[in-house]
Amino acid sequence: MDVLAVGEDGRVTETWDSMGDWYAELLAAGSPPHQLSIEAMLRLLPAVTGQPVLDLCCGEGLAARALAARGARVTGVDLSARLIAHARRQEAAVPSGIDFWLATPGPWTAWLTASSPVWPPIWR
Repeated sequence: MDVLAVGEDGRVTETWDSMGDWYAELLAAGSPPHQLSIEAMLRLLPAVTGQPVLDLCCGEGLAARALAARGARVTGVDLSARLIAHARRQEAAVPSGIDFWLATPGPWTAWLTASSPVWPPIWR
């Protein structure tokens, strides 16, 4: 699937915006599969203390908060205004220095897909 096409027609944004409240509540209540994924990610990463980290498709910020708790300087980016609003509310309630940005679909998405050595196989 071409990331730019999905972003331009709005399907991904509309879908996550429509279920963003449900998803944020699910994670806030405790989601064992999500927690297991975060723990696995953290075990696989090298030390992140003081390192800049870009969390693309950060959603409501679960991974971003886990990385910030390990000392990373995190920026989270997502296409869903609803999920970014949840992430920003949690950051305001318990500050950890994370900047959350609402992305707009466009050429940067195609550039990222073409330029990243890690993400293209996952996003296509």
